[in-house]
Amino acid sequence: MNSFQADQASDVKKASAMEIPEYLPRRGPEHSRKGWPHATPTRVIQALVCALLSLLWLGCLAAPMRVPTHTQGPSGKHANTDLSFLRIGSTTREDVVQHLGWADSQLKNDRLFLARWRDSKWVVAWAVGGGYSGTGGAPRVWRTHNLALEFDDKDMVTAYHEFGDDALAKELLAPLERTKTPALDFSSPVVVSIKHRRGQHYEPATLSLGRDSVEMKKPDMPSSDFKIAPQKITGFTFVNGLKDESPDPKSTNYTLHFKEKTKVGRNLTIRVDIPTLAILVQYLAENGTIEGRHVQSAR
Repeated sequence: MNSFQADQASDVKKASAMEIPEYLPRRGPEHSRKGWPHATPTRVIQALVCALLSLLWLGCLAAPMRVPTHTQGPSGKHANTDLSFLRIGSTTREDVVQHLGWADSQLKNDRLFLARWRDSKWVVAWAVGGGYSGTGGAPRVWRTHNLALEFDDKDMVTAYHEFGDDALAKELLAPLERTKTPALDFSSPVVVSIKHRRGQHYEPATLSLGRDSVEMKKPDMPSSDFKIAPQKITGFTFVNGLKDESPDPKSTNYTLHFKEKTKVGRNLTIRVDIPTLAILVQYLAENGTIEGRHVQSAR
């Protein structure tokens, strides 16, 4: 054995004699994954971010990682979403409110209940920079859920199904006739609050829905005010939120498309809460300006 081989053998012996640190996994049932004393989700995220930052010499890194599920409804954080209680023909509206009241979107419809929530099971740990400077983080990735439940005149569940935000307007349109939803009262204009999306921010505004016109007014920018006939609205399309905007269980984003140019162009992108979205869908349907084919998903 030459000197080089002798040195290698000596290094192997030293390595095998080294004590394994507490934060590294050990073999054997007493050191299973579940038994790691320091492997809490927060520590794991911190360790991953530190590891990514140590590799900033490479420029930019990102990695998804599974974390404990967080669930939130319009009323705030919730432990879990259990739909096993639902039975067509036997589950009552009272049962639904008891189990899903935390996710109630506040629709004003006795024959329709819309539960809405978001959940997150992943974070994306990221790091950018180079040399001795850099930054990083681990934001959660959220997904929005909608659950529509229809009731008969005895408050029994007759149908239910879950869908995403891209189908929300279409799913609110479909049960209008089945649930015998009362027509909107146009004895005076129906005024709803919205947020007009302009560039990368939102501006407060109102839509006044009349029998013969739709009028937008912006208190902070009256030069953008306009009025258009409902028959000149050609479509209603779901759009994603702003770049850094997480899905919100209280609201969503849609675009109204016009036949002619207005002061904001041929499209009006708005952020609305769910009761307002339901009013807009019903208004456009009653005016014959949208049908199922005109309510589209983002492309």
